[in-house]
Amino acid sequence: MMLAFAGITLAQVSNNASLTGQYYFRQVLLVTDSSGTNVVDTRSGWGTLNFDGNGAFTINGQQLVGTAAPVALTGSGTYAVKAGGFTTLSNPVRAGTTVAETYWYFRRRLS
Repeated sequence: MMLAFAGITLAQVSNNASLTGQYYFRQVLLVTDSSGTNVVDTRSGWGTLNFDGNGAFTINGQQLVGTAAPVALTGSGTYAVKAGGFTTLSNPVRAGTTVAETYWYFRRRLS
């Protein structure tokens, strides 16, 4: 006797609901002048991002700006998960800008 099994594979849907929970992050930001050769601003942020599954996140961490001592980094922002899992989010270390996922290091926080 031969048995055949059939299974259905569901494609992963990429949307805001697919990104939820708390993640560790680290961001290093170098801003250059209009020529693209001179660094005019340096910033670094690290801590946790908490994504709500609806396009909003909160942040809790530390930030360095230039050579100043670290300061608290808290606040909130928005994100969008697009086709293929590509994600953009408002930049918590430089207000008014948006960054792509490729510039971030995320690691899921273990509970």
